[in-house]
Amino acid sequence: TVLGEGETGAPAKRALLPIVKDIFVYWNSKDIVKHQLMTDKHVAKISACLRSGYSADDIKSSIDNYDMILKSPEYFWTYRWGLIDFLQRGFEKFADLETAKANYKQKGRTGPRVG
Repeated sequence: TVLGEGETGAPAKRALLPIVKDIFVYWNSKDIVKHQLMTDKHVAKISACLRSGYSADDIKSSIDNYDMILKSPEYFWTYRWGLIDFLQRGFEKFADLETAKANYKQKGRTGPRVG
């Protein structure tokens, strides 16, 4: 369902909602894969990351790192995830910029970039 349509969440969920919305908007600002609507699945996945001990800044930093590596020809990573997939599959891969740079740096490769 789309968030806001009869949504009556627990107080903790409602308390996280402004942070969740901010992260959702931040993701869309990067123009990786834009989502038209913030669904309950987006809210649940972002909230789970926040409840796991990651801050909004941690999540945004990982998004920034992914965005930079994705868009730079210096790196071979080109796969574009949506936000939910990024949080499931890519968040930890891109959490530390130096590790991500080392892992995805072009190393004398010729030919097209791959994802």
